[in-house]
Amino acid sequence: MPASSAASAQQQGLDDALLVMLLLQLDPLALGGVHLRSRDAELSRCWLQQFRTLSMPQQPWRRMPLQISDERLLGGIDLETSLQQGRAVYARGLLAEVDQGYLHINMAERLPQSISARLCAVIDQHQVQVARDGIHACEPSRFAVLAVDEGEDDEHIAADLLDRLAFTVHLDGMRGLLDSEPGIAAEALAELRAELPHKLASVHLPAALLRALCATAVGLGLHSLRASQHAVRVATLLAVLEDAEEVSSEHAGKAAQLVLAPRATRMPAAAEDDETEQTPAESPPEQEPQTPPPESEQTDQQPNDEQQQPSPDELPDDLVLAAAAAAIPEQLLDRLQLSMQQQRRKASGGQGAGSLQQGTTRGRPVGIGLARNIARQRLHIPSTLKAAAPWQKLRQASQCQSKQHSAAAGHAAGNSATAVAAGKRNRLHILPDDFRVQRFQQQRETTTVFVVDASGSQAAQRLAEAKGAVELLLADCYVRRDSVALIAFRGQHAETLLPPTRSLVRAKRSLAALPGGGGTPLAAGLQAAAELATTLQKRGQHVVIVVLTDGRANIGLDGQPGREQAREDAHLAARQLAMLGCSTLLVDTSARPRDDGKQLAQQMQGLYLPLPRVEAQRLSAAVLQAAA
Repeated sequence: MPASSAASAQQQGLDDALLVMLLLQLDPLALGGVHLRSRDAELSRCWLQQFRTLSMPQQPWRRMPLQISDERLLGGIDLETSLQQGRAVYARGLLAEVDQGYLHINMAERLPQSISARLCAVIDQHQVQVARDGIHACEPSRFAVLAVDEGEDDEHIAADLLDRLAFTVHLDGMRGLLDSEPGIAAEALAELRAELPHKLASVHLPAALLRALCATAVGLGLHSLRASQHAVRVATLLAVLEDAEEVSSEHAGKAAQLVLAPRATRMPAAAEDDETEQTPAESPPEQEPQTPPPESEQTDQQPNDEQQQPSPDELPDDLVLAAAAAAIPEQLLDRLQLSMQQQRRKASGGQGAGSLQQGTTRGRPVGIGLARNIARQRLHIPSTLKAAAPWQKLRQASQCQSKQHSAAAGHAAGNSATAVAAGKRNRLHILPDDFRVQRFQQQRETTTVFVVDASGSQAAQRLAEAKGAVELLLADCYVRRDSVALIAFRGQHAETLLPPTRSLVRAKRSLAALPGGGGTPLAAGLQAAAELATTLQKRGQHVVIVVLTDGRANIGLDGQPGREQAREDAHLAARQLAMLGCSTLLVDTSARPRDDGKQLAQQMQGLYLPLPRVEAQRLSAAVLQAAA
């Protein structure tokens, strides 16, 4: 991309980021919020700071921790007051406090699915409902979410939460944001807010543009109605900003760029081709020839220039669709394709890389639960006291009556040692049903096994690509504490060149000494990977297997040449590898990918990625996405 084009695209992105800031300030509750994606924390912090300067002082602003408890999020028991009064006293939660304001979530890509589900339920219902531990409360809660995403390309916030946010803004590379200003004064924005309900009611949205926005959403693969609703709202707000009485095609196109393009799952052209294939073209019915009208009538029926111009109800959908397609980020669809394949694999029962182990006594705290075996779990004292607090008066009264009956019986028998001790009445009465324990989850160690085709003329190119990818992954392993292994197959057998290691120096030495040439014993390579994976799984590790090959085996397990037998042996080894439940990725490295690699990936029950010209950066991103 030329420097001028890159600068123009960066300036356009900066203008869109500031425009999103203004639109969200105008109508935050209807738009839901924004998804800020940036690896540079300074940029997202600058955007939020400018956004907060424009917000009204009376609007609440709350920051939500990732590991927030249900009591703090939704509301629960006030422990201190409940113990003093001997009854359950309600304490408001964070979502009730942020009503009519903004909820800031930092590192939203790490938000647990359970918390995201509770958050989405409150957003849909516009209220917080609490009914547990003797508490019954219902409070209004409407707010806008400011979700900051600083993760890698393979890390994303929950899809259900993302669907409820109108905007997704990519701030990477926008250093000009640090020196920019919102572009509107707080006083002018306050006046615009006051007049907004009247102006929204006076703006007309043509039916053709409404159909165009909905058709654009469908053409981009968006089947949720929220995307179309947000796009319609944004188009109307853009018309309000320009004091227009009617939404124009430019407003609809800009709304499609801001709302629909960042969440596209397919290209519009592909969608049109699919519809063309599924719906065969029908020939128009034959019409009988009509007698031309007289010349006088033809003169009267001559259309003038005004009649030739299309009316607003006849605006083509292509204008809005083309505007949205031009704003789709680069390489978005490739990442989405891998993400969809990953979701299908998880839906079939596969486990992600570094899958989480529940019920351990070590790791990250993930919540509070009932105690099933208190001897093997860690007691959470505050939650236990909260569970027991509402029942103290009832239990003390019950115990007092029991002791009085016992004292009366002892007195009748002449035994005064069973008198009731008044000082014991103030003690807490805790039963086994009150016990609450801390739950933990621990991430298993992950080992990525590269199985590289080192045969024939492709050996030098494939090994260079594998070397670059392994070095990139090893750099990440220092942070994630993962390991990398390398298996190469050529000639008549496979060899484990690099056992699982985190040493970058050892990996470079092993890769530099790897020779190439000979036949393609694909089955032997897969079998060696299965044996290594079995050993690692017995140690409690999660295994990710990445196979770089064109899928054209010509050496069988017995070491004899023969394509048919070699193909059957490779498919058998792939099925055995699938039975282990590992995360697998087959990278088809042939110049023109055929069905061999795709069929082998299906036998492995793994992901298939055709990459004729593999680059180390793209391969590393694909491996991280497949292992997520």
